[in-house]
Amino acid sequence: HTRYISVTGVQTCALPISEFWMNRGVALLQLGRVDMAIPDLERAVALSPYLVAAHVSLGQSLCKLNQPAKGLKCFERALQVAPNHPDAHNGRANALRMMGDSSAALAALDQSPVAAPGANAQSLLRATLLADLQRYQEAIAILDEILAVDPVNAAAHCNRAASLRAIGRIHESIESAESAIDLSPSLAEAHFQRGVSLQALRRFKAAAESFDTAAALKPNFIEAEKDSALAWLLAENFSEGWHRYENRARWEKSLLPEQIRQLGTVPNATWTPDLPRDRKSTRLNSSHTDISRMPSSA
Repeated sequence: HTRYISVTGVQTCALPISEFWMNRGVALLQLGRVDMAIPDLERAVALSPYLVAAHVSLGQSLCKLNQPAKGLKCFERALQVAPNHPDAHNGRANALRMMGDSSAALAALDQSPVAAPGANAQSLLRATLLADLQRYQEAIAILDEILAVDPVNAAAHCNRAASLRAIGRIHESIESAESAIDLSPSLAEAHFQRGVSLQALRRFKAAAESFDTAAALKPNFIEAEKDSALAWLLAENFSEGWHRYENRARWEKSLLPEQIRQLGTVPNATWTPDLPRDRKSTRLNSSHTDISRMPSSA
């Protein structure tokens, strides 16, 4: 047991050492100190293998560090102890999604017998999985239900923007993304979704600015950095586009042919959309850029 002593020197409580490590790990996780939380949570589950909350928190921490396979094992251990634990079911589904299997993730979520506290989180995950599976109408219906009872849910507005764009409702998509930004200006994904929709409307400069904001808000948001570079190039601001490719988006200069790197000096040249994605094409296109050939970033 670990004893807690107040500032007056009076013993206030005692609890098992495993719970001490769990509580400290959870606190560190909530503070965003994931790397420090993991050792404490590992101590907790080593001392008490039946401590379900510790397994769940450890799984969540590992997923935050992009280690979903390890996180999945933690959630499965938690479910062995508590088969009906909603957060363990949600965590297992999220880990499977991170591993690229949204079908299995949705099936795992369906196994949850009860909604997790704050059921919007579970519904939001379900909508995300449905969108992954291109079941956009179903995803939008769930997000609409969430927003009917929780209109200030920025994540729901953001996810709705992506699904609306996928079915061609671009202007509504921008409105949803901007609603998310109004509610949570620091939500990088909302700025990114706005940028993708603006780019679909060929508003390249505005799209590039949205991608730049997303990249500034979220370190190592590589997709936003890549799309920013592409959008600036499509806006024919070549210096901004190349600056982002060669400095921010971490593209190796050796992979950029010299004639392409000098694109800005070619009269009336526009960007061939597939070049930034596959790093192979060396074509220049002096005609109108075909936006329909651009890979989706959503």
